[in-house]
Amino acid sequence: MMKKQRRNKHYLNESGYSLVGVLLLVVLISVLGLGLLTVTTTSVQTTTSERSDQSAFYIAEAGATVKMAEIEEIVAEEVQEFEKTKDQKDENDISSKIYHFYDVLTDRLIESKKSTEEYGLNFEETFGKPAEFDVSTNEDGDVQINSKELKGSKQFKIISTGAIGNQKRTVEQVFTVEYVPAKGGSGDGGGGGGDDNTGGPQIVPCMAAYVNDTIRMTDGAYIKGDFTNDEDKCGVQAGSIGTRKAGAGSITVSGGPTIEGSIYVPPGSEGNALTGDSETIRKLPKPAGKDMGELPKLPDFPPIPENYMIPPNKEVQKDGNKHLVIDSGNILVTHYAANNYVLEMENHIKLDKIEVNSDRKLYIDTKKSNKEIVVKDLNITNGHIFIKGEGKLTIYVENSITMGSGSSINKDGEVKQLNVFLKGSHDPKNPKTLKLGGDQKIFGSLYAEDANIEFGAGGGFQGNLLTGGKSIKLSGGSRTTSALVLAPNANVELSEGGMVTGAVIAQSLNMKGGAGITYKKIKLPIFGGPGDNSDSDEGKVEDPDLDPGEGRNKGSFKVTKKALREQSPR
Repeated sequence: MMKKQRRNKHYLNESGYSLVGVLLLVVLISVLGLGLLTVTTTSVQTTTSERSDQSAFYIAEAGATVKMAEIEEIVAEEVQEFEKTKDQKDENDISSKIYHFYDVLTDRLIESKKSTEEYGLNFEETFGKPAEFDVSTNEDGDVQINSKELKGSKQFKIISTGAIGNQKRTVEQVFTVEYVPAKGGSGDGGGGGGDDNTGGPQIVPCMAAYVNDTIRMTDGAYIKGDFTNDEDKCGVQAGSIGTRKAGAGSITVSGGPTIEGSIYVPPGSEGNALTGDSETIRKLPKPAGKDMGELPKLPDFPPIPENYMIPPNKEVQKDGNKHLVIDSGNILVTHYAANNYVLEMENHIKLDKIEVNSDRKLYIDTKKSNKEIVVKDLNITNGHIFIKGEGKLTIYVENSITMGSGSSINKDGEVKQLNVFLKGSHDPKNPKTLKLGGDQKIFGSLYAEDANIEFGAGGGFQGNLLTGGKSIKLSGGSRTTSALVLAPNANVELSEGGMVTGAVIAQSLNMKGGAGITYKKIKLPIFGGPGDNSDSDEGKVEDPDLDPGEGRNKGSFKVTKKALREQSPR
């Protein structure tokens, strides 16, 4: 009995169980902790690697951009040398000199700078690791010469590798340097126009208005000129008008219009081109016969970049209220906390929408280099976008530009700081339309691929205006200033005080109701292109004071770039 009681006593003794429980708990926590530590460490390492990898891509992209800027300078220099030596009258000699041009250019491009150090750049260390790029230019094909048309082209490729420590990314960009031969006018009166009005050298006549078809001026319409141009250099009197349409009635006048310059028509049409009441005709200059050559063409519309990154979400707060000013690829300055938001651009970006309303302001800081934004919709119902920084800003709009109230873009800023490209609808039956009115302002150059343009009720535009659309209407005190309106497919209508300070080149021109053009000398290039990294370098080496006829005896070179892409995707 006693033995049984002692056994039960041992069984009922709980001393030491707590220690066992604690040990088991410690082991469990240790296992979980080690697992969590492993996962966290792996996540940190992955994040660090991804961060370095992305930074390496941006460094590679910077290398390609720097290289392209250098290439454009080299091409411009070699083109100037080419122009000094070529003889347009000897076609065989021209062909050989084109080959020589490409030989010299190829040598210079291959031997050009290749490293961060050679460019004198010093990137700050990224996460404690040195940042640098290596970039080279290689031939990507032989010289192609069209002996019949004397066209020449050669393709090159930029390869840029960015490195952050041991992390590397490589991008490449293919570009073509093309010789564009001189174009001669037929002198048959033109009037055709059509849609094949892109590409080719940009020779801009020194004229207030130059059209393919008809000019109509009524009800006090006027054309004035900046007569500081030397007519011997320009080939025509500054502030003149001209048409390529031969025959009677190509220029119609009534109601006291004023033309301070000359009137140019195709040879043989001097006696019947100008029609209207005799009193009005008597007060106007007598038409002079002159072969003005082809209407200048639009530069090639650049391809819209596809590889830009969407910026991360950004939250702002004010008075305890929070707002996502960048939300899933949309910039939304639609809350008082986002007013005066500064978008600091370190790289090119891609967006779905930019929206500014309620008279709020968005500042875009380009820092010290040219930047590009690709956006589907630019919607400024009542707001303002300002540009800060030393770089130029290029905005590619894929869908629409909407402006309301007194909205503005780059108001009172430098025109050369902003280029806007509006992608076309590519549907002739349903073209896009860009409207400005109600004191809306854009200070920059606009190239609409095929959109019609309507400016009214005080809407204003300062910069070059290019479109492949069929119609431009300026009315109600609207105006474009210091601008070239280049619309080779369009009927341009100025009415009710609509004004252009610059020049109009179009399919046809209709002016009425006190509308006017004040000619101002056009500065080349007529369109700066994307952030000075334009897909077309047309016009950069051509003289704006050339006689339009003389200009047709000079060819030019242009640089056409394909979109930057990663050579070896992750």
